[in-house]
Amino acid sequence: MTVPLGLDVAPANNLRAYLTTGTPRHYPVIVGARQYSWRSVIALPLKAAVEHLPAAVDLNSPAGRFTASYEVIDGKLTVKRELVINKTAYTAKEYADVQSLLYAFIDDQRAVISFRLGQ
Repeated sequence: MTVPLGLDVAPANNLRAYLTTGTPRHYPVIVGARQYSWRSVIALPLKAAVEHLPAAVDLNSPAGRFTASYEVIDGKLTVKRELVINKTAYTAKEYADVQSLLYAFIDDQRAVISFRLGQ
């Protein structure tokens, strides 16, 4: 399973629109300075054994920061994520940092948690 971001008054999924591929960027990009923080707690089925948790993420760059952690305690999976975008606008030269930050965020949303149901 993957862990969605959950309810949010300002959805962060629209950040994918700032990613471009194929050609070098020649103009600034306006992303908007922002900070998001999510904490999801999922009660696992009784006797469920977690077989794989995604690795923690801790990315700091000139564009911002993204962290994610996964922990299972007493049958509950806790996922914490934080995304900070430092500035409203980035130059074309700074775009690689923005791109790395946003890909870390998007890739973590696709991270898979696997568990096995016991008898």
